[in-house]
Amino acid sequence: AQIAGAMFYGMAQDNGFPTSNANIITPGASGYGNLQWTGGYIGYGTNVATDQTGSGTVYRYKWGSQINDPPPAVWSASDFFKVQPDGGAEVSRTFNLYTGGGAGQWPGLDSTGLPLIGNFTVNPLTKNQILLGSSAGYLFGTENQGAIWNIIANPSDLDGTYVKAPAYGAPDPNGPGVPGALNNYLLAGTQGGHIYVTLT
Repeated sequence: AQIAGAMFYGMAQDNGFPTSNANIITPGASGYGNLQWTGGYIGYGTNVATDQTGSGTVYRYKWGSQINDPPPAVWSASDFFKVQPDGGAEVSRTFNLYTGGGAGQWPGLDSTGLPLIGNFTVNPLTKNQILLGSSAGYLFGTENQGAIWNIIANPSDLDGTYVKAPAYGAPDPNGPGVPGALNNYLLAGTQGGHIYVTLT
C-alpha cells in the first residue's frame, strides 16, 4: 500500500477518501505513530480497497449523486467507480456498467438518505479482477481493472436483489475450466439473504 503513498485508507460522508501517512509504522520516520488523515475529497465515499499484491492500485466507489472532486477535475454522476492504477492518476472505470438495469441501478442513496450500494471486492491474487453488484440484482465482473465490465450473473440467476457481499474463492489450479484461472470460483451474498456459488 505504501507505493500508493499511504498506509491506511478511509471513506466518509462529506470527506470522501482520506489517507494516512505512509510512514505511520516506520520508527524514526516523519509521521511515525501519528495517525493524521489527509487528502480526501469534498464528497461522499462508499467503499475503498487496495491491491493486496502490493502494486499500490487503489479502487474507490463514490456516491453517484455526490461526486465533488477538487478542481480541475471533470466529473459526472457516471464516474462513480474510479481506479488509481499503481499509485498514478485516478481514472473513471464504468464502461458497460449500464448494461441490463441502466443508470437507475447505480443510485447514490436509498429512501432514508443512506448509501444504497457500493460494495465491491478485488481479487486478492491479482489487481485486475473486481466484482461489483448493482441494485437491480446484476453481478458485474472485470478482468482489467474496470476498463470493461461484463455481466457475471443476471437477476434471474440469483434472487433478484442487490449483491451486497461479492467474493472470490480460492482457485483450484487443477479444477475444471481454464487452467490457472483465478476467477472461476465466485461467491455472491445477496440482500435477499442468499449465497450463490459458481461450480465451474
